[in-house]
Amino acid sequence: MKKLLSVALFASVFFVNAQEKLEIQYKFEYAFDLSKADKSSTLDFYKSSNENTAEFSLVTSKTEAVFNPIEKLNNQQDKGVGKLSILPPKDSYYVNYETKELVELKNMIRKVFIVSDSLSTYNWTIQKDKSKLLGYDVKKAIAIDGKYTYEAWFAPSLNFKSGPFKFNGLPGVILQLTEIDAQGHKKITTAFDVKINDKAKIERPTKGEVISKEGYNEYVEEMMKRQQEMLNNRVNKKID
Repeated sequence: MKKLLSVALFASVFFVNAQEKLEIQYKFEYAFDLSKADKSSTLDFYKSSNENTAEFSLVTSKTEAVFNPIEKLNNQQDKGVGKLSILPPKDSYYVNYETKELVELKNMIRKVFIVSDSLSTYNWTIQKDKSKLLGYDVKKAIAIDGKYTYEAWFAPSLNFKSGPFKFNGLPGVILQLTEIDAQGHKKITTAFDVKINDKAKIERPTKGEVISKEGYNEYVEEMMKRQQEMLNNRVNKKID
Protein backbone atom coordinates (compact mmCIF):
# COMPACT_ATOMS: atom_id res chain seq x y z
CA MET A 1 0.00 0.00 0.00
CA LYS A 2 2.83 2.42 0.94
CA LYS A 3 4.53 1.72 -2.39
CA LEU A 4 1.28 2.42 -4.25
CA LEU A 5 0.82 5.70 -2.37
CA SER A 6 4.40 6.72 -3.13
CA VAL A 7 3.96 5.97 -6.82
CA ALA A 8 0.66 7.86 -6.90
CA LEU A 9 2.20 10.86 -5.14
CA PHE A 10 5.17 10.89 -7.51
CA ALA A 11 2.86 10.71 -10.53
CA SER A 12 0.75 13.55 -9.16
CA VAL A 13 3.76 15.80 -8.56
CA PHE A 14 5.18 14.96 -11.99
CA PHE A 15 1.85 15.83 -13.65
CA VAL A 16 1.64 19.17 -11.87
CA ASN A 17 5.21 20.08 -12.80
CA ALA A 18 4.61 19.02 -16.39
CA GLN A 19 1.57 21.32 -16.62
CA GLU A 20 3.22 24.24 -14.82
CA LYS A 21 3.42 27.58 -16.60
CA LEU A 22 5.85 30.35 -15.86
CA GLU A 23 4.99 34.00 -16.48
CA ILE A 24 7.75 36.59 -16.67
CA GLN A 25 7.58 40.31 -17.33
CA TYR A 26 10.56 42.04 -18.93
CA LYS A 27 11.75 45.58 -19.53
CA PHE A 28 13.41 46.31 -22.89
CA GLU A 29 15.81 49.22 -23.39
CA TYR A 30 18.52 50.43 -25.72
CA ALA A 31 22.04 51.26 -24.55
CA PHE A 32 23.71 53.07 -27.43
CA ASP A 33 27.35 53.88 -26.71
CA LEU A 34 27.34 57.69 -26.68
CA SER A 35 31.12 57.81 -27.07
CA LYS A 36 30.72 56.37 -30.59
CA ALA A 37 28.72 59.40 -31.82
CA ASP A 38 30.80 61.31 -34.40
CA LYS A 39 28.47 64.34 -34.64
CA SER A 40 25.83 66.11 -32.56
CA SER A 41 22.88 64.77 -34.56
CA THR A 42 24.07 61.20 -33.99
CA LEU A 43 24.53 61.90 -30.28
CA ASP A 44 20.97 63.25 -30.07
CA PHE A 45 19.73 60.15 -31.91
CA TYR A 46 21.52 57.84 -29.47
CA LYS A 47 20.23 59.75 -26.44
CA SER A 48 16.63 59.76 -27.69
CA SER A 49 16.74 56.05 -28.50
CA ASN A 50 18.13 55.25 -25.04
CA GLU A 51 15.07 56.93 -23.51
CA ASN A 52 12.67 54.55 -25.28
CA THR A 53 11.66 51.50 -23.26
CA ALA A 54 9.00 48.79 -23.50
CA GLU A 55 7.62 45.95 -21.43
CA PHE A 56 6.96 42.39 -22.55
CA SER A 57 5.34 39.27 -21.14
CA LEU A 58 6.61 35.71 -21.56
CA VAL A 59 4.34 32.77 -20.76
CA THR A 60 6.06 29.40 -21.10
CA SER A 61 5.44 25.74 -20.43
CA LYS A 62 7.81 22.87 -21.13
CA THR A 63 6.47 22.48 -24.67
CA GLU A 64 5.54 25.96 -25.92
CA ALA A 65 5.83 29.67 -25.18
CA VAL A 66 4.43 33.03 -26.22
CA PHE A 67 6.15 36.42 -25.97
CA ASN A 68 4.03 39.57 -26.34
CA PRO A 69 4.45 43.32 -25.85
CA ILE A 70 2.50 44.73 -22.91
CA GLU A 71 0.21 47.47 -24.18
CA LYS A 72 0.21 50.70 -22.19
CA LEU A 73 -2.61 53.23 -21.83
CA ASN A 74 -0.16 56.01 -22.64
CA ASN A 75 3.15 56.38 -24.40
CA GLN A 76 5.22 57.51 -21.45
CA GLN A 77 7.44 54.47 -21.85
CA ASP A 78 8.53 55.90 -25.22
CA LYS A 79 10.07 59.16 -23.95
CA GLY A 80 11.93 59.60 -27.21
CA VAL A 81 8.76 59.68 -29.31
CA GLY A 82 8.62 62.84 -31.43
CA LYS A 83 12.39 62.90 -31.76
CA LEU A 84 14.55 61.09 -34.29
CA SER A 85 15.07 57.74 -32.55
CA ILE A 86 14.55 53.98 -32.74
CA LEU A 87 11.39 52.74 -31.06
CA PRO A 88 11.30 49.40 -29.20
CA PRO A 89 10.18 46.29 -31.12
CA LYS A 90 6.47 45.44 -31.03
CA ASP A 91 6.35 41.98 -32.61
CA SER A 92 4.94 38.89 -30.87
CA TYR A 93 6.40 35.38 -30.91
CA TYR A 94 4.95 31.90 -30.49
CA VAL A 95 7.31 28.94 -30.06
CA ASN A 96 6.51 25.23 -30.11
CA TYR A 97 9.43 23.16 -28.87
CA GLU A 98 7.90 19.82 -29.86
CA THR A 99 7.36 20.75 -33.52
CA LYS A 100 10.38 23.11 -33.64
CA GLU A 101 8.11 25.84 -34.99
CA LEU A 102 8.45 29.61 -34.66
CA VAL A 103 5.54 31.93 -35.46
CA GLU A 104 6.11 35.68 -35.51
CA LEU A 105 3.29 38.25 -35.51
CA LYS A 106 4.57 41.21 -37.52
CA ASN A 107 2.67 44.48 -37.16
CA MET A 108 3.24 46.58 -40.27
CA ILE A 109 1.65 49.99 -40.90
CA ARG A 110 -1.41 48.66 -42.73
CA LYS A 111 -1.04 44.89 -42.42
CA VAL A 112 -0.53 42.22 -39.81
CA PHE A 113 1.46 39.17 -40.94
CA ILE A 114 1.74 35.75 -39.35
CA VAL A 115 5.21 34.58 -40.34
CA SER A 116 5.95 30.86 -39.94
CA ASP A 117 9.51 29.58 -39.73
CA SER A 118 11.53 26.75 -38.21
CA LEU A 119 12.85 27.37 -34.70
CA SER A 120 16.55 28.16 -34.58
CA THR A 121 18.72 27.31 -31.61
CA TYR A 122 21.77 29.30 -30.60
CA ASN A 123 25.21 27.82 -30.07
CA TRP A 124 25.45 28.83 -26.42
CA THR A 125 28.68 28.55 -24.46
CA ILE A 126 28.03 28.48 -20.72
CA GLN A 127 30.54 30.56 -18.77
CA LYS A 128 31.80 30.24 -15.19
CA ASP A 129 30.27 33.61 -14.21
CA LYS A 130 27.48 33.48 -11.64
CA SER A 131 25.21 36.13 -10.17
CA LYS A 132 21.70 36.72 -8.81
CA LEU A 133 18.62 38.20 -10.48
CA LEU A 134 15.33 38.67 -8.62
CA GLY A 135 16.68 36.36 -5.93
CA TYR A 136 17.46 33.54 -8.38
CA ASP A 137 20.94 32.12 -8.92
CA VAL A 138 21.84 32.76 -12.55
CA LYS A 139 24.62 31.66 -14.86
CA LYS A 140 26.07 33.44 -17.86
CA ALA A 141 26.05 32.10 -21.42
CA ILE A 142 27.42 33.60 -24.63
CA ALA A 143 26.40 33.04 -28.24
CA ILE A 144 27.79 34.67 -31.39
CA ASP A 145 25.76 34.99 -34.58
CA GLY A 146 27.41 36.98 -37.35
CA LYS A 147 28.21 40.50 -36.12
CA TYR A 148 26.09 40.10 -32.98
CA THR A 149 27.09 38.78 -29.57
CA TYR A 150 24.37 37.59 -27.22
CA GLU A 151 24.92 37.53 -23.47
CA ALA A 152 22.30 35.63 -21.47
CA TRP A 153 21.82 35.17 -17.75
CA PHE A 154 19.68 32.09 -17.11
CA ALA A 155 18.24 30.51 -13.95
CA PRO A 156 18.85 26.73 -13.74
CA SER A 157 16.26 26.43 -10.93
CA LEU A 158 13.58 27.64 -13.37
CA ASN A 159 13.84 24.65 -15.67
CA PHE A 160 12.28 26.11 -18.82
CA LYS A 161 14.22 26.51 -22.06
CA SER A 162 12.55 29.81 -23.03
CA GLY A 163 13.66 33.42 -23.03
CA PRO A 164 12.83 36.87 -24.43
CA PHE A 165 11.70 37.12 -28.04
CA LYS A 166 12.72 33.89 -29.82
CA PHE A 167 15.80 33.12 -27.71
CA ASN A 168 15.89 29.62 -26.24
CA GLY A 169 17.94 26.51 -25.69
CA LEU A 170 19.55 27.01 -22.27
CA PRO A 171 19.03 24.72 -19.23
CA GLY A 172 16.98 27.38 -17.47
CA VAL A 173 14.83 30.35 -18.42
CA ILE A 174 16.68 33.49 -19.55
CA LEU A 175 16.13 36.35 -17.09
CA GLN A 176 18.38 38.85 -18.83
CA LEU A 177 19.47 39.08 -22.46
CA THR A 178 21.92 41.60 -23.91
CA GLU A 179 22.39 41.88 -27.66
CA ILE A 180 25.66 43.61 -28.60
CA ASP A 181 26.49 44.70 -32.15
CA ALA A 182 29.91 45.21 -33.72
CA GLN A 183 30.05 48.85 -32.54
CA GLY A 184 29.25 47.99 -28.94
CA HIS A 185 25.65 49.26 -29.00
CA LYS A 186 23.29 47.17 -26.88
CA LYS A 187 19.70 46.03 -26.56
CA ILE A 188 18.97 44.87 -23.02
CA THR A 189 15.94 42.85 -21.92
CA THR A 190 15.69 42.25 -18.16
CA ALA A 191 13.06 40.40 -16.12
CA PHE A 192 11.41 42.37 -13.33
CA ASP A 193 8.68 39.91 -12.27
CA VAL A 194 8.58 36.10 -12.21
CA LYS A 195 5.67 33.94 -11.09
CA ILE A 196 3.95 30.60 -11.61
CA ASN A 197 0.63 31.17 -13.38
CA ASP A 198 -1.08 28.00 -14.56
CA LYS A 199 -4.07 30.04 -15.78
CA ALA A 200 -1.98 32.07 -18.20
CA LYS A 201 -2.80 31.34 -21.83
CA ILE A 202 -0.40 30.25 -24.53
CA GLU A 203 -2.13 30.82 -27.84
CA ARG A 204 -0.84 30.53 -31.36
CA PRO A 205 -1.45 33.75 -33.37
CA THR A 206 -4.42 33.46 -35.73
CA LYS A 207 -5.33 37.04 -36.69
CA GLY A 208 -3.30 38.14 -39.66
CA GLU A 209 -2.19 37.17 -43.15
CA VAL A 210 -0.24 33.91 -43.09
CA ILE A 211 3.02 34.19 -45.00
CA SER A 212 6.34 32.36 -45.20
CA LYS A 213 9.58 33.89 -43.96
CA GLU A 214 10.76 34.25 -47.55
CA GLY A 215 7.48 35.86 -48.61
CA TYR A 216 7.65 38.33 -45.74
CA ASN A 217 11.24 39.29 -46.58
CA GLU A 218 10.21 39.89 -50.20
CA TYR A 219 7.31 42.08 -49.05
CA VAL A 220 9.59 44.18 -46.82
CA GLU A 221 12.14 44.53 -49.63
CA GLU A 222 9.42 45.71 -52.03
CA MET A 223 8.11 48.23 -49.47
CA MET A 224 11.61 49.63 -49.00
CA LYS A 225 12.03 50.00 -52.77
CA ARG A 226 8.75 51.91 -53.02
CA GLN A 227 9.71 54.22 -50.18
CA GLN A 228 13.06 54.91 -51.82
CA GLU A 229 11.35 55.65 -55.15
CA MET A 230 8.94 58.07 -53.44
CA LEU A 231 11.86 59.80 -51.73
CA ASN A 232 13.78 60.07 -55.00
CA ASN A 233 10.72 61.53 -56.76
CA ARG A 234 10.36 64.20 -54.07
CA VAL A 235 14.03 65.12 -54.41
CA ASN A 236 13.76 65.33 -58.21
CA LYS A 237 10.68 67.59 -57.99
CA LYS A 238 12.53 69.96 -55.66
CA ILE A 239 15.47 70.11 -58.09
CA ASP A 240 13.16 70.85 -61.04
